[in-house]
Amino acid sequence: RVGLEAEIIRDQILAVAGNLDLSLGGPCVYPYIDPKLFQSSTKRTWPGRPDDDPATWRRSLYVYSKRSIRYPLFETFDQPNLINSCDRRNRSTIAPQALLLMNNNFVLTEAKYFAERLRREAGDDPRAQAQRAYRLALGRAPTAFELAKTVDFIRSGPNGLAEFCHALFNLNEFVY
Repeated sequence: RVGLEAEIIRDQILAVAGNLDLSLGGPCVYPYIDPKLFQSSTKRTWPGRPDDDPATWRRSLYVYSKRSIRYPLFETFDQPNLINSCDRRNRSTIAPQALLLMNNNFVLTEAKYFAERLRREAGDDPRAQAQRAYRLALGRAPTAFELAKTVDFIRSGPNGLAEFCHALFNLNEFVY
């Protein structure tokens, strides 16, 4: 199986969470990038907005590209370098991709929004939430085993639903 491009992964996370802004045209967006990643010995700047700012929820097509400051999500998932032309994008499966999906603030924030969407659309029933989550994130119904384990997990703690949503974003089935 071939993994999705970084831009599609980002758009898919936003769409499943219910936050993807599909408006056409307009200015670029500047998602948040930790300044420690680009300010080492230079005076480079990036006018990034927080991950929970709706102004950053536009399609990835509108994310500003700067050669000297690369958006970590895109870079980790094989964004071509922005200096040379690229006839074909590299495809890799490396540990930093999994680590980024587990620890990135954007992914964690969108998992919380996904949980809120599930509460709105499926109510407070963990079974209905799980079924809706699988449909939205994976395009299929959960198996009986998955449903039972998911319901137990959602009930396991106050953040169970958001943690489950985060786990869905980390599945190979979601990224591939």
